[in-house]
Amino acid sequence: GRRVGGDWFSAIELPDGDALFVVGDVAGHGIGAVAAMALLRFTAKGMIITGSSLTGALTRLNALLLHSRDPHGSATMVLARYSPERRRLKWAQAGHPPPLLVRAGAARYLERPFGMLLGATDTPHYEEAEVRLEPGDRLLFYTDGVDTATFEGKAEGVESLLACAKKHRDLPATEFVARLARDLFGAASQPDDLTLLALERRE
Repeated sequence: GRRVGGDWFSAIELPDGDALFVVGDVAGHGIGAVAAMALLRFTAKGMIITGSSLTGALTRLNALLLHSRDPHGSATMVLARYSPERRRLKWAQAGHPPPLLVRAGAARYLERPFGMLLGATDTPHYEEAEVRLEPGDRLLFYTDGVDTATFEGKAEGVESLLACAKKHRDLPATEFVARLARDLFGAASQPDDLTLLALERRE
């Protein structure tokens, strides 16, 4: 129980037909981290479903952590909302690493909008970014467990993820994520938990 982590993801359809993707990571391990994770996971979805903006939800979640008695008082998170009609994805982040975009045989990290760690201050500031997804695009969300990754003995952390995503870019989405996890961590002792979530526009 002491080693269980606070990483999580959510992927749901919203009432207006948009899709919501959430990936987050609570500081620390153990039952306290899991409790904080559950609180943030379900509260974040509820806020967006009931009409909050992405940045508004992050601001309120920050206040929730600051006034919580839970000792795990900090977390990172990325919130992303995809509109199938407009083919556009809006996203905001709170101290979280940026999504990785795989497009036309290339891979790159998106430029992060400004966003502060949840629980770090009572005067936070969050911004949104937007990207249009083209047919065949794949967007990978992940947690900071990737920082310990190595790939083919050459790179570490986010560079390993980038190299591995390029190598396996042509695989179907489910196999793509499974191969990333296996190649980056399958043969090593993993000191931190890791969450990977892939979004793909097929047409």
